[in-house]
Amino acid sequence: MPSVNKIELMGNLGQDPEIRYFPDGTPAAKISLAVSETWTDKNTGQKQERTEWFTVLFRNKLAETVGRYLHKGDTLLVWGRIQSRQFTDKTDAARTVWEVHAHEMQIIRTKDAAPPAAVPNAHPFDDNGEDPEYVGM
Repeated sequence: MPSVNKIELMGNLGQDPEIRYFPDGTPAAKISLAVSETWTDKNTGQKQERTEWFTVLFRNKLAETVGRYLHKGDTLLVWGRIQSRQFTDKTDAARTVWEVHAHEMQIIRTKDAAPPAAVPNAHPFDDNGEDPEYVGM
């Protein structure tokens, strides 16, 4: 039976990207993306907000672009898939984290408020459908 694993997120970077390199020189980037939802409470009329935080991983040219152009507070649109990863924490407890493995992105707004036409990657960038592995990122 066919299945789909797709996610599309637009949010703001919570901190500057973390860039690392695999032993073969392949770049990888990790960001924390805040995706907020706002609504008005029907009972009180007060505005409410909830923010979800996503760990997003990039590889190859996307990682280079993320490292070069993105900073805390920038707005980014990301397409990818969700993948779980298991690890053992410092207390020897088994943990599972869910991460977004990005295959395409578009910079929506940067801190310097440059118009999208002035940003070198204003059009979506993708990683040619590669299936990256992010071990230990």
